[in-house]
Amino acid sequence: MKSKTFIMALTSTIYATAVFAQTEKGVSITYRLSYQSHQEIKGKSRVFCILDIIGENSRFYNSEFERAQEITDSMQQRGCNIYEIRAEKKKEGLTGLRESTSTLKNFPDKGKITVTEQVVETLLYEENMPKFNWKLTNKDTTILGYKCFEATTTYRGRTWRTFYTPDIPINEGPWKLCGLPGLILFAADSLNQFCYECVGMKNEVKHPIALKKKKYRKCSPQEMANMLSLLSKDIDEFFYRMTGAKPQHFDASGKPMKLDMSFTVCLKEEFGK
Repeated sequence: MKSKTFIMALTSTIYATAVFAQTEKGVSITYRLSYQSHQEIKGKSRVFCILDIIGENSRFYNSEFERAQEITDSMQQRGCNIYEIRAEKKKEGLTGLRESTSTLKNFPDKGKITVTEQVVETLLYEENMPKFNWKLTNKDTTILGYKCFEATTTYRGRTWRTFYTPDIPINEGPWKLCGLPGLILFAADSLNQFCYECVGMKNEVKHPIALKKKKYRKCSPQEMANMLSLLSKDIDEFFYRMTGAKPQHFDASGKPMKLDMSFTVCLKEEFGK
């Protein structure tokens, strides 16, 4: 029921885009993200992500993951156990969420970017805002009634093709993408492993553009990429590096065994390329 209501809400916001304007309350743009989680798994996962913008600050995040975290935090404060929390999230279809990336631009200071990722602990890195070398083309299309123009760029191992609209003069976009003379309404990498499609907008931001008060494990961008890769390649080694202890696995007869599971994760950022 919730998913149907959400889709209906998105539909209504699409028809409201003609009167879109940035206000003091900020603007909130919804994107449908289709992504390939691992090289060996050809199917795509789909989630709705939100880009909230207030002034020069913005935050991009998976709305379903955000809701799951809200449930967890609220129920933990009430003393609920992990089974009760899991059951509550299951009621809303919020289980097995992989896409946990949160990207804050011009945060904590202007010209900075902060990225977090949930992998057992919450990893966090800060760096300077990326400077994309955009190449504008003469191709155009229409998205949600807006005339859009194509631009491409290469960043940390991926080539991105985007469509932006000068009708919305905000140099923002999904994830880290930004710096064009208009809002980016579509972005996809050349391997078609990640695709962001704008599906709705509204003139109000419901969540603050800030980090939540919690414990973070600070790292560099490359260290975060390495940990995400290790999680898929060797989960025992991953947990050893995160917690200092290796999990034990047993077969049906109770004998110790090695977990034979190795995948190649699809990363938005690949270093050394």
